[in-house]
Order: sequence, then C-alpha cells, then structure tokens
Amino acid sequence: MRENFQLKKRCLFLIIMFITCMGTSSWAFDYNHIVAFGDSLSDHGGLSAHSTTIAAYGGPATVPESWTNNGAIPYGGDIWLDYLSDEWDATLDNNAIGGAMTTGHESAEIQALIDASLLPDLGLTGQVADWLDESAEYDADKTLFAIWIGGNDLLEFFRQEYYTSDPNTLVADSVGRILMQLGMLYAEGARHFLVINLPDLTKTPAFNTKDATIQTQVAAVVAGFNTALSTALSDFSTANADATVHPVDAFAYLNSIIADDTFDNATETYLKVDDNCDWDLASFNGTHDQFLFFDCIHPTTKSHELVAAEVADIIPVAKDDDHDDDDTCFISSSRKSGNGTTENVMIFGIFLILGFAGLILKKN
Repeated sequence: MRENFQLKKRCLFLIIMFITCMGTSSWAFDYNHIVAFGDSLSDHGGLSAHSTTIAAYGGPATVPESWTNNGAIPYGGDIWLDYLSDEWDATLDNNAIGGAMTTGHESAEIQALIDASLLPDLGLTGQVADWLDESAEYDADKTLFAIWIGGNDLLEFFRQEYYTSDPNTLVADSVGRILMQLGMLYAEGARHFLVINLPDLTKTPAFNTKDATIQTQVAAVVAGFNTALSTALSDFSTANADATVHPVDAFAYLNSIIADDTFDNATETYLKVDDNCDWDLASFNGTHDQFLFFDCIHPTTKSHELVAAEVADIIPVAKDDDHDDDDTCFISSSRKSGNGTTENVMIFGIFLILGFAGLILKKN
C-alpha cells in the first residue's frame, strides 16, 4: 500500500515538473532583435534624420524626434518600441517615418521632395524596400518584424486628400500593401511578424468632438480596415505555415484603457490645441502623465509605455537569464515559436507521462 502511494507521488511529481518546464521555457519566444516599420506612432528619429533636406527645400526648420512628450518637455520622448525593446533586452532597428502612409507621405511638401528624388520613398513600401536593399544580417529565428501603419491613409481619406473617395478601395489598397510587404519580408527570410491594427479614431481628440454623422463614418472605415487586416493576416498565416504572426488589437486596447479610467483625462490633449488641432508647444492642459493623448492624434509617452506592456503580455519573450535553468528540462530544446509546434510537443509529452504513470500504477 505504501509502495503504491510512493509511486503515485512520483508520477505526480513528473507531471508537475513537465508542466513547470513548459511554462518557463517553451511558452516563451526567443526574440532579441526588432525590425520596425510604420508611421509617427512608431517613429523615433526616422523623419528627423532628413530634417536638413526638408528645411533646405522650404519645409519646417525642425522636425520632431518623436511625436510624444519627453516628460514635461514637448516632443522627443520614448515610443512603444523603445519600451518594448528595453523590456525584452532586444536591439531595435526602427525604420518608421512620421507621416508615412502605406505608400508615400501624407505631407504634400515632403512627397514633392520624394518625387524629385531629393528624399527616399518614406512610405511603408519604401521603408521595406530600403531595408531589404541594405541586406542587413539578422537571425531569422530571433528577429521580430513589427508593422503598425494605416492611420495616415485614413486621415488623408477623411481630409479628402487621398486618391480615392471610395472607402472600400482605400481599405483594399492599404491592407493589400501591408500584406505585400509581409510577403516581401517573408521571401527574404523573415518568419516572425507583429502587426498592429488601427485604434478607435473616434476616441481621439481629432474626432471625439465631431458630430455623430462624422463619427459614424470614421468608425465604419476603421472597422472595415481592421476587419480586412485581420482576414489578410489569417490568410498570410495559412499560406505560410512556418511563419508566426502576432496580431495586436490596438482598437480594443485603447477602448479598454479608456473604460478602465487608466488616465485622469482620456479625451483631451496634453498640449493645448486650437480648433484645427494646431498646438502651442509652451502651453499645457495639465500634468503629462494625466493624459492619454499628447496631441489630437498621438499618445503620450506613458500611453506608449502601456502599449509596450500590452504587447509584452501578448508575446512573452525569454530573456537571457530566463534560459539559465532550461537544461534541467528535457523539453527545453523544443522552444520554437509558430503554429503550435510547442503546444503539440507539450500535449504529446503530457500524454506520454500520463500513459507511463498509468502503466506503473496498473502493474502495481
């Protein structure tokens, strides 16, 4: 009787050890490098690197380093990619450009410089093409390619400055370009992708005081974009079984932090703005960490930090010190992201141990 009890204890110990090993190793990804593309929600130093050329041809004399606050000081603060790379102890190759659309730039002045070959193509298509032309070396298993773009396409559409007045064409073309860039990166060896959808633009100060008709129109186009993007990512994953795609729902997350009263003020702007959303860099509506929004469209750096935390929760990444004890778990070598490989190994291992335990107990 005592021998049976000891056997049961040993079997239970094996099962607990297996699940523990899986929980501390195989569920984590190994990303230690991020390659990012996008617009001002991700730009930190991208557009400002071209400030000399822009100013020389009649553009603004200064270009923001980033479109968020550096503490109480306007502009130049950390964005979500900065926080995420710090959280993961990962290196960051940030190719995002403020004002970028899925193709081209939302500023007519800057686009004119692009058309005149005075600036490179700063849209998503150009960002990816330039990065591929540089033939950067990277470890495909440990590199995450991040894309967050599309907002400027919609903003230009709402300003009636986009090439089409048909929202279905807008959505199809914009999402199609994102999917095409994923395919180009995949063809060159990229296998791990993070793609963020559009937040609820009706909640931003640019639109949250507009009349109901405008808000309904904006909401419909954003919903159409996000639905089309979700479908495209699903199709991409199905067509490329060895790729890992991490979709992040910025739409739902923005609404959740508003509903949870995470910020004292989630409707107005940290910078004082006029009816046209032009701001005074010396005037503030309060303390920066009270505000969700920096200006009419962009979040404060605190908001960026929360986005990074949300991404880190969705994509657990093992840091170097998390690997120290992995060799004690026979399953540690199975840490492999993508399409259920780890999950299948875990299920198989649990059934193997349970079957082994059952045979022992039956024999005794």
